[in-house]
Amino acid sequence: MRGVYREIARPEPLVRTESWEDWDAGESLVTTLLEERDGKTTLTETVFFPSQEVRDAVLESGLKRGAAENFDKLAECLASIG
Repeated sequence: MRGVYREIARPEPLVRTESWEDWDAGESLVTTLLEERDGKTTLTETVFFPSQEVRDAVLESGLKRGAAENFDKLAECLASIG
């Protein structure tokens, strides 16, 4: 997997590209927004895929389950320090 950060400026969202070397599906654009409200930070990621077919293939590949597991683990780690 590879990508390039296009925007990094506080307090704006982070914007980056993502692509996979072994999959010729084009490049996705990912926007990550961190918002603090009432002492809690919410992370929201929006991914724009090159096409609906690419999006569907990514979802079928197990990425959704893997991402959920990663965010659950991150939540556990953050809870343990705070």
